[in-house]
Amino acid sequence: ATASDYGTISGTVTKNSAVTAGAFVNCFSPTAGGGNSAPSGSDGTYSMKVKAGTGYTCDGFLSGTGPLPRSSSNTVTASTTTTVNFTIAGNAGTINVTIANITDAFCDARDANGLGNGTNQASTAGVYAISVPAGTYTVRCGGPKYGSLVNQSSVAVTAGGTAAVTGTAPTTRTVSGRVTDGTSNVAGVTLTFADSSTGKSFTVQT
Repeated sequence: ATASDYGTISGTVTKNSAVTAGAFVNCFSPTAGGGNSAPSGSDGTYSMKVKAGTGYTCDGFLSGTGPLPRSSSNTVTASTTTTVNFTIAGNAGTINVTIANITDAFCDARDANGLGNGTNQASTAGVYAISVPAGTYTVRCGGPKYGSLVNQSSVAVTAGGTAAVTGTAPTTRTVSGRVTDGTSNVAGVTLTFADSSTGKSFTVQT
């Protein structure tokens, strides 16, 4: 490939009508067989070189806000520039998922287009805060040793608002013991516990 085989995708990211720095933009085309990514600068603009072709889908992510609106079916012509702008209307909302005393699960929120956000960070009380743009989401939470903890659809989030989702924590048990070489305790051994009837499992290390 030569320079003449490539074009440029560029644009501006704005939030609440203000240019926005620090957004991560990704463009990819299975038809053209490639893509690229770039961050938005202090003036809100980004620019990337990509292989000329059709079918480019551009999306991205802004920390503290969530995914950028997706732009599909973009065509890039060699040695020219295709403009793809992103506009975020309103502030992000928050989905607070409470699973009492469960702090090692993963929670994910996705809209009908598969866009959203997720987190494995929880407060000590088991509250997972997911930042997403205004919209309607399906929220799922779980983990290998718990299975599914939350599967709730039609969770509506308004700009700057908060939606609450509650999951049911499973009954847990404590397993304890020692790993020895016959005489002394052995450190650094990884143990896996699995429930063959449910497929749930977890690992611990001595």
